[in-house]
Amino acid sequence: MAAVASNADSANDAGVKTFERIATTAIYCADAILRRTPALQAHPLTRGPLATMNSEDALALGLGHGAKARFGGAMLRVELSTRVPRGAVWIEAGYAETATLPPHGASVEIARGA
Repeated sequence: MAAVASNADSANDAGVKTFERIATTAIYCADAILRRTPALQAHPLTRGPLATMNSEDALALGLGHGAKARFGGAMLRVELSTRVPRGAVWIEAGYAETATLPPHGASVEIARGA
């Protein structure tokens, strides 16, 4: 994981940092039938599109819990967790907002949002 952490420490001229994406498929967004079931979409496990980051990484970027940031081409709400390793960001797949993001294990650029 040291190589990933070094990616998070490097920023380009625009203040954009690169992290490794951890991707899982949201439990109730796996297929079209599940996505069209209102009771499942209202379930607490359907958290919506968000990016979970290590709190130390988020604070280094000036992001707090609930802040918005641009992850690749998606503007997502930030959640902080010590369960996510430094240099990585966990973004569930299955949401329209995350469909254009790179797959699990790929690099994703993060910049502070509006």
